[in-house]
Amino acid sequence: MPRKSALSRASVFLILGVVGVLSAGCGLIADKDRIRIAKINDRYVTRGELSRVIREMPADERPRIVTQGDVLNALQNYIDHLVKQAAAAELKGEGKIHVPREDAAMLFDMRHPEYRVKVTNPQDYNLTQSDLQFWEQEREIGIDRVVKQILGEQAVAYLIREALNDGVLTITDEEYEKEYELRRFDLKNYERVTVRGVYFPEGHPEATSLAADAVKRMKSGETPEDVASQYTEAGAGILETQVVNDPRLAAKFGPFWEQASGADKDSVVGPVFIRGWVKQEMTIQGEVTQQQLPNAYFVCVVLNRTPETPKTLEQAKKDLQPSILYAKMMERLREQSRVEIYEDKLPDPSMYDTRTVFSGAAR
Repeated sequence: MPRKSALSRASVFLILGVVGVLSAGCGLIADKDRIRIAKINDRYVTRGELSRVIREMPADERPRIVTQGDVLNALQNYIDHLVKQAAAAELKGEGKIHVPREDAAMLFDMRHPEYRVKVTNPQDYNLTQSDLQFWEQEREIGIDRVVKQILGEQAVAYLIREALNDGVLTITDEEYEKEYELRRFDLKNYERVTVRGVYFPEGHPEATSLAADAVKRMKSGETPEDVASQYTEAGAGILETQVVNDPRLAAKFGPFWEQASGADKDSVVGPVFIRGWVKQEMTIQGEVTQQQLPNAYFVCVVLNRTPETPKTLEQAKKDLQPSILYAKMMERLREQSRVEIYEDKLPDPSMYDTRTVFSGAAR
């Protein structure tokens, strides 16, 4: 019996020792979570807060943490978010900015159509009532995030306009030149062409074959008017327009530019399927009217073409203004909020699991 008691006492001491080590470890983790890494006015941001914020971000917004610079960028972005939200709360309270929730919902659904589809068509995904409630709650949370994001950007835009009107926000030549040097290879006068052609509404059963025939006839010298006059019953129409090869409009004009880019004057381009194009005409009174064209197959002749060229500094100033003004306003807001960042206190990026982008609280 004494031997058994001695073993029991030893086991108890071992267990207590392990518990003590684990408790000390948990305390150490908690202590590291409380390390202050930044300050906004009189409010401190801790390692634990930053870790929680990153962990709770939507997957498509969550940063990939690999280097110390990534940690610093994540912190700076979070601080900017807090600064913008503070400005937005004040301006919203004064009735100077507002975001209709339906607008935020529309934007969220554009970014995440899977939520809208599953909520409106749960039967197609074998969703239970609890599943449906979960998706609805997730969508509402997502919409809340979009509302805050838009309000933050509205606040910055409002403050920029106000500062410009008051003359306290300006751009120097040196600032233009610096921004131009950073972005000069992306600043272009885009390629553009003026074309005149004939279109065949896709609703006509022979639209594709008529468009193919139009290519042959126009390459042989017939004008778009000649071709259109032969196919009035098919709804053929004439369109003369100028198209700019702007990458931001690729969804609308990308198929056209796949054939038209680099085309010489008098070249025949098409058939091209066009969607959402608009026809502009001038009335006798000199007013410009717009007519929405049907989805159609378009065949055209290039009347003239202007190739892409780099923008000069003067030409680029209008493009450079928004980013310069935005950066300067954010700098002003950080100064007004007395932002401080303690880079020597940032967590070690190696504690972030890069395979899953973020695994938990970084130490």
